[in-house]
Amino acid sequence: MAQRVQNFLRPFERVKGAVEGLARKHPSQPPETPEVKLDEQTEAVNEETKPVDEYDAVLAVVGHGEKTVGETGCVFVFRNEGSLAAGGSPRLQLERIFPVKHDFSLQVLQVPVDTLDATLCLEVHEGDKKALEFITVDKDSLSALLSAYREFKEAADGDDEKSSSYPWLAPYSSHRATWVSVYPPWDLRHVADPLHGRLSRGCAGMPGNDVADYFAIRDDWFHQRTHTVVTNDTEKVHLRVRVGSFNVNGKLPSQDLSSWVGWTPSSATDKHDEKAEWDKLIPPMKELSPLSLGDVGKSAHEKDKEHAPEQSDTLLTEQTSQDPVDPDLLIFGFQELDLSTEALLYSTKTTREEAWTEAIFAGLGDKRDLYEKLVSKQLVGMLLLVFVKKDLQEHFAEIGTSAGNKGATAIRLTYRPPSSPEIPSPCPTTITIVNAHLAAYDEMYERRNADFHDISRRLAFSPSSAYVTPLAQDGTPVSSMSIYRSDALIWMGDLNYRINISDPDVRSILSSAPLHKASATLLKYDQLKTSMQRKEAFVHYTEDPISFLPTYRCNTGLMTDSMGYDLKRKPAWTDRILRLTSPYLTLQQDSYSSHPEITMSDHKPVSADFSMTFAKADCLVVDAKANALYKSVAEFDPEAIREVPTFEIESPVIELGNVSYEKPIVRELKIKNISKVPSAFRFYPHDLDQPTHPDWLHIEPMTGLLLPSEEITLHFTIFVSRASPSTSRLNTRADSLEYMVILHTVLGKDHFIALAGVYEPTCFANTLSTLTRLPGPIRIIQHPNELLPVTQPINAPKEVMRLVNWLMSDSVGDLDDLFFVPGAEETVEQIRECLDTDSPFPDSASTKSEFAHAIATALLALLDSLVEPVIPYDLHARCASVVSKDDAFEMLDAFPGEAINVWISVTAFLHYLAAQTERKHDEEKASLSPTVTEESVDPPTEDVASSKQITEPSRAAQLGTDCLPLALSTQQVEDQLFKIHKSFLEKHSPYFRKMLSDPQSPYSSGAAGLCDAQPIHIPQVTIFEFETLLNSFYSTTLYDDAGVLSSRDQCLALLRAAHHFDMIANSDKMQERIVATLTSSNCKPPMGDFELLALAEKYDIKIKHLLPVLERVVGRLSYLTADEMQQLAGSGVLLSKICRAREETRCKILPVDQSRSMQQVICRIFGIPYLQLPFKFSNLLPVPSK
Repeated sequence: MAQRVQNFLRPFERVKGAVEGLARKHPSQPPETPEVKLDEQTEAVNEETKPVDEYDAVLAVVGHGEKTVGETGCVFVFRNEGSLAAGGSPRLQLERIFPVKHDFSLQVLQVPVDTLDATLCLEVHEGDKKALEFITVDKDSLSALLSAYREFKEAADGDDEKSSSYPWLAPYSSHRATWVSVYPPWDLRHVADPLHGRLSRGCAGMPGNDVADYFAIRDDWFHQRTHTVVTNDTEKVHLRVRVGSFNVNGKLPSQDLSSWVGWTPSSATDKHDEKAEWDKLIPPMKELSPLSLGDVGKSAHEKDKEHAPEQSDTLLTEQTSQDPVDPDLLIFGFQELDLSTEALLYSTKTTREEAWTEAIFAGLGDKRDLYEKLVSKQLVGMLLLVFVKKDLQEHFAEIGTSAGNKGATAIRLTYRPPSSPEIPSPCPTTITIVNAHLAAYDEMYERRNADFHDISRRLAFSPSSAYVTPLAQDGTPVSSMSIYRSDALIWMGDLNYRINISDPDVRSILSSAPLHKASATLLKYDQLKTSMQRKEAFVHYTEDPISFLPTYRCNTGLMTDSMGYDLKRKPAWTDRILRLTSPYLTLQQDSYSSHPEITMSDHKPVSADFSMTFAKADCLVVDAKANALYKSVAEFDPEAIREVPTFEIESPVIELGNVSYEKPIVRELKIKNISKVPSAFRFYPHDLDQPTHPDWLHIEPMTGLLLPSEEITLHFTIFVSRASPSTSRLNTRADSLEYMVILHTVLGKDHFIALAGVYEPTCFANTLSTLTRLPGPIRIIQHPNELLPVTQPINAPKEVMRLVNWLMSDSVGDLDDLFFVPGAEETVEQIRECLDTDSPFPDSASTKSEFAHAIATALLALLDSLVEPVIPYDLHARCASVVSKDDAFEMLDAFPGEAINVWISVTAFLHYLAAQTERKHDEEKASLSPTVTEESVDPPTEDVASSKQITEPSRAAQLGTDCLPLALSTQQVEDQLFKIHKSFLEKHSPYFRKMLSDPQSPYSSGAAGLCDAQPIHIPQVTIFEFETLLNSFYSTTLYDDAGVLSSRDQCLALLRAAHHFDMIANSDKMQERIVATLTSSNCKPPMGDFELLALAEKYDIKIKHLLPVLERVVGRLSYLTADEMQQLAGSGVLLSKICRAREETRCKILPVDQSRSMQQVICRIFGIPYLQLPFKFSNLLPVPSK
């Protein structure tokens, strides 16, 4: 019975004695005595079988405070409702509270009855009046209750002033829901989910469960408003926490752990000097292993350390003193503590725990005197240790531990700040730490996610005595509490998540790129990050950016790479530290690092420093403010409303104005509760299957509650970004910034708020295929129908080529930091505006170098904003397997047409930039060599020269452009130089392929074509012809919308150049465009049929592209003239076939379908498969009769 009463009391009060019986109200008791319910689910009492003034009751003596500081007591009278025998659960309802003062007394009377047991009667007196009679047969419980009563009575009689004040009774006159300060923290997963996502489903015309939504919004408003009021008016508590995780691989400590144990302050002005000073003060750690070999097993380096001079007493004294940056809590988690068979049988030995505890104290040096081991929890190979400063130990009085069978241990710490006269009962704060070891191996990704969920479900603690015990749905106190019922949760351990790319690629990136770039690249493929993004595990958790090398798997043996990683295991960040916090507590992470100097295990330990901040408030003050807020909404019953909640909207229309890409715009709208009842609101979608609002719109808040006459300002943020799926549709005018927002009044009517704005399209955040279908600058697009047909795109996006061409035309090879230093944001925005409007680039940049950086930044931003990358996602795996030039060219053929030219252009420029930079470095070294070395003036041998080049890191290695054999080749035509993609020449032209790749060619090796000074000379081609050929591939202005060239001269120039370089024979597309141009109105003067046939024969144009011409020649009634036959004199075969076809169509009797018959004749004679004709014959002339 005492435990039942205790479950309904606040944690500051303790039951001293309790007894069950029958209570009888005395006639003198005031009928208006207020009743206070402890359980909000308590039902009305059924008193049909008893007199009105009698009820089953529980009498309890309750004490508050400590005896040393003045403990006070009261007698609580509960109504005992329900019965276990009736299938229910007994519930207590508080009826009255009698403070034990000097005028209060309990008197015991014995009532004679006819039974063998004596019934005892207890009278409760306040002054001269009898307030209550209590009858019981439980003599033992009554005796304990009376004993406790006498102690409080003696104290009250001795100190009249002290006993007259009972402020701790105030919460018992309030609803239990207002006990905010002593109710366990909400589930962190529940708190992290937005409230509007937890409400019932509803839309315009189909409202959800408004009653349930009102209670959810009201409760959230109540807790948030209470914490806001409290935190704004109270002082703050700061705790510093250091967390470390280490998979020790079954090893005992054998190295100094000071770097891992020590604190890394965020405010240090010189962290390197501070760390060096700290390491200098750490005394040598004594031997811990029972298998130590002593001096025999020590290296010469270790022996030299033993003879180092003694530390200064002054320094040690200074170190021992309290430092403001010393952590208040030290938390260390170990995995694979013991790999022995005995450990798997749940060994209870603590030898290894003691060894690592001593190692941590040794790592603290003389700071060890400041700390005390607070608690530990071990499960097989899992160990969790917590150390605390000695002067704070008493404030962590409530500690809980838990262990699961899935490789995890947990500790719950409840911290109560020191009390003061102003804050006699500070609110508690709960911190939970989880140490886990998830499933190993790369392919066990799903198993690791499953382990996380299983650990989250199984790990639990007993209810904390620092809080009121929550009640289950049946009204009974819960027996366990989830690890997520905390203010802060820190999850650490060997989580075993790997990197989803190949082992060679991981090692290559780690060894070639700077650490911050390598980690940023590899973490995109980190399984833990992927799992969090996909919401498969660790949802809502936060991890600070990783800026250290992978912590697994390290090896000190021979089978390692240059970085010390085991050759049999792919490096990965398996050891992690994550956090999840309540919105009412700040947990700032100051550092996140690994400690590669500790080499005793195949894992590297990791550590993190946190600064925890939360409000220090008195429980009674918090609950009093909560009670005042609760009263303002408690009287409104949504199930029996007398007045409909009503809001007044400031305006039904919100004008957005002009909206630009990635430039947020905020609009405000005020709403006011004009009803006399509390009113709640939320936003509805147009349909149940639609989101509440478009992805470019963010509304804050999404839900809320207003008291009568209260108003709130809603913020509408419009932000069109590359992350918004609708951006590409906005860019092509397939969507607009017009939307009707539905603000739903819970239990009331809907308000429709119209948002309207004008979006300025941009070439950013589109697909490459969309960019290649733009007829001009994207700003001129007014409708998606204005895009070019899908079958007639331009060769490459003009915007990408414009940026690349600028970088190519303006020599930037002397800029070593291009792409590494971002350009000015304002200039980048100007460049984007120029791309969108096709206007010239600005000349306002202070220097050419600054503008070049802005151009490079704009290019990176444009490529990064693409909806799908240049290399489609489904080709990534195949690209990773490319190992040769032939494979690379075959891979390029699989690219979408619009991506090939972008890839070639960008990577070729990067290769050119890398070559220019490396050449510049070689020239600098050559100029400095005679002055700084004593080498001979003779030129170095080839081997020596190559070795020197290797020692200098190349720009190409930094940019990572050697994945395909792409380079720029300088060609000279007449007196003009052209820079052309080498890969383009080799791919499309057998002429250049032989020139650049054939070992017998003079241009296949050496410096020819690699610089302007040594170009490759191209004979027998004019500048106009060569430019036309290049423009046909690179420029977007050579062809019109129908794919036809602008003039006859351009067409003939292209034909001659393409034929000279063997490009025409295998390019059906080029042949089609040439024939289309020569037969169009652009060809002036027009070209005759026989002239066209002669050109086709001369330049190897396939006859299938000239079928309409053959149709006219073969079906013509008149005879061939001498001039026509002379034009085909150079090709007797073609002339012979034409004459033969004409003869057959005249000598044979054709069927009714003359068109079909002539098609068959022409196809048979010219060797064209009839079923593969690209078009039908037309305009056939009638065949004359004989």
